[in-house]
Amino acid sequence: MVKLSKRLSLVAEFVPYGSKVADVGTDHGLLAIALSQSKHAKVVACDINKGPLETAAENINRYGAQNIELRLGNGLDCVRPKEVDVIVIAGMGGETIAQIIQRAEWVKSHEISLILQPMSSANKLRRFLYTNGFDIFKEKAVYDNKRLYSVMQVGYTGEIRSVSPLYFYIGAMGNNGGIWEREYIKTKTKQLKKRAKALETVERKRSEYLELLDIIEQLEEIQMKDD
Repeated sequence: MVKLSKRLSLVAEFVPYGSKVADVGTDHGLLAIALSQSKHAKVVACDINKGPLETAAENINRYGAQNIELRLGNGLDCVRPKEVDVIVIAGMGGETIAQIIQRAEWVKSHEISLILQPMSSANKLRRFLYTNGFDIFKEKAVYDNKRLYSVMQVGYTGEIRSVSPLYFYIGAMGNNGGIWEREYIKTKTKQLKKRAKALETVERKRSEYLELLDIIEQLEEIQMKDD
């Protein structure tokens, strides 16, 4: 049985048993292998480069994994509409993930679940989702390799939501009381305080500064409730 990092283990946890999965940016293919073995998933594993697919093929052979098809392609370009019901995009920047989703109109379906794990710019990804008819149904944090990561389950509702900017920074984290969700919110509060301090005397950034103060206040209220 393949062993995953804590980050990818949480991603795998979000995938329902027996799903038809597109693993976008499969890299070494370990997540695809784990899903085929532990979740009995049928996986289309995609990558934009040949090198990672060759490594993935070696790992598939090494672990004797089945029901995995490797495809070369950019984002979801190599996946056919209605071919999968779960799309996993993990290990990329939030803006890149948003671009991949934006290019594939067919993911705007109530029948598709997206499991997203941004390595950076999670706030920009959440903003894109909320303003393009998607909703974050569940979100958890995980600590791995000295960093905190977010994993989110997303679906298309068609509703363009007007949400507080707070949700761009913590998404659905506030709905969880777990240790790493609390730590994620605490860390985000510190980051925003640092950003606000840098803007305090910059007149042209006054509106952003005031918005950050409001978000920080809301984050501190959430932490007080958890305590």
